[in-house]
Amino acid sequence: MALVLLLVLFLGILAGGLRSPADWALAGSLFWLAALASPQRPSWQTMRPWLLFVSWLAVCALASDQSLKSLPVLSRWAAAAVWLGLAATLWQEREKQYWFWGLALIAAILAAASLYGGMTNPSWGNRSDRPELMSGLLRPYYNYTIFVLVGACAAAAAVLAHKQGPHRALRLLAPLLVLSALAFYFTRARGGAIALCGGAALALIRQGHGRKLLVAAMGVVLAALLFKGTSLWLMKLDKSAVFKRPQIWKAAFQAVREHPLAGLGPGNFEQGFRLHNFPSNYRVTNYQFSTPYAHSEPLHVAAEAGVPGLALLLAALAAGLRVPRRRVMSWEKEAALAAFVAMSLHLLVDNMLQLPALCLLYLAPLAVLREDQEPASSPSRAWAWLCGTGLVFAAASWAPERLSAFYERNGFMATDPRRRVEFAWRAMRVFPAEPGLREGLARAWLAAQPPNPEQALRELERASALSPFNAIYLVMRAEILRQNGQWEQIQALAERAEALEPNCLQARLLRAEALIRARRRPEAIAELAEVRKRREKLKSVDFYVPDRSRYTGFDLTIGAFDAGRFAAIERLAYD
Repeated sequence: MALVLLLVLFLGILAGGLRSPADWALAGSLFWLAALASPQRPSWQTMRPWLLFVSWLAVCALASDQSLKSLPVLSRWAAAAVWLGLAATLWQEREKQYWFWGLALIAAILAAASLYGGMTNPSWGNRSDRPELMSGLLRPYYNYTIFVLVGACAAAAAVLAHKQGPHRALRLLAPLLVLSALAFYFTRARGGAIALCGGAALALIRQGHGRKLLVAAMGVVLAALLFKGTSLWLMKLDKSAVFKRPQIWKAAFQAVREHPLAGLGPGNFEQGFRLHNFPSNYRVTNYQFSTPYAHSEPLHVAAEAGVPGLALLLAALAAGLRVPRRRVMSWEKEAALAAFVAMSLHLLVDNMLQLPALCLLYLAPLAVLREDQEPASSPSRAWAWLCGTGLVFAAASWAPERLSAFYERNGFMATDPRRRVEFAWRAMRVFPAEPGLREGLARAWLAAQPPNPEQALRELERASALSPFNAIYLVMRAEILRQNGQWEQIQALAERAEALEPNCLQARLLRAEALIRARRRPEAIAELAEVRKRREKLKSVDFYVPDRSRYTGFDLTIGAFDAGRFAAIERLAYD
């Protein structure tokens, strides 16, 4: 079973981190079956802080608006807690050494795959500053690979500095260090580089190499002064205009302030982010950007599980981090400490634990740091219940994604109007805090026979309340009111949409028409001139090219232009 735990970790990383819900449902189910069949179990004392944390996550899930979306998060943390408990109990010196060498090998493979993916892409030569091309095996972005390299390189630095390390075999680390250096250089991973330096610095200081560390730091400063252009390039100052994490962290702080006790619920961060969105200036739109992650693991946990959830997580981590202050430990434990500290620093500025395999990777050093224990007692009825519950959670973790796809396939894309309303209503009842589903229900009501604009308007008002920075919902509401000639409300909605998205041509046409009805023709003519001006600028924009993987159609809707309506309103303005 001790070796099975290592296989779960390393094969999971090679399998894309088990990011896909289907992959995790299968892998998680197999893990729980193996744990149930194991002749040994971890002690409840080791498991207690983690079970408290997972139990609090379950409470937060039940208190949230969308409990079903919490299933994948609950499944991941429950499996990680039990995996850590088993590893801390079963791993002896041999498995701890296997952990280090396995991590070094996996990291070298990931670094090579990342470099290969970037350099074989046809656009790499033209845009060498595109790190998204270097996702390698851990898609969709390079940061996940860098997280693994941070832990592996920090552990390697600790082993290289250790007096009793396996010095004859240390030459095997050369490929890891070379490939990692290239990956760090081409991706310009600032957060990862700082985290790696922090973990390696701690390892050097603990082993009495403080002077060497000071000399190395002075050398880095000197190199930055001599090669100023390269250092500025590595700091990504050329991309400062699109750096959004400070704004995301601010939105996460606001979500924590509004829900300090139970949070938004596991898996529901995006629900709170929509209420605190910010202008991201993505090509032709201001508010197209959205994210399900806080890009800081502590902030993410606090936003989804409240301040008590973050406190319980930190307490569980602290309970497993028992390190003597002055005594140097064995080389594998020093490697584990360096890796844990480096990865912890990286988690401050990014979300990595959303991938189940990377969550296990982060907790693995705590198992290495544990003192060797006596074999645990035989499984009990409580252990069987725990494994059975985890198995159910893992098997059902794919449900939110599959259910959403089922509703979309059988409801929103159905040709029968009654069927569209029925499935859209079911989807909205399961995920009531998703504004996109309420938009779908509104469209279904408008397509019904006969149409029901009153119900559609109610759903769009609720969608606007859930996503107040989405101009499309305001425009849709204005279009419904246009049928009844409620021009004052139309003008107010159009002006709100125009303030959010200045390039929303449909909102500008609605405002121009409302101004004409209010006999304010000069303002309407000025608005039409602005529409014509912005339309000419938007003609040069290819709405499909920049990032196909993140294309949502929001910018295409914002920039849509109805030439027939424009001509009709223009005639009204000059009649």
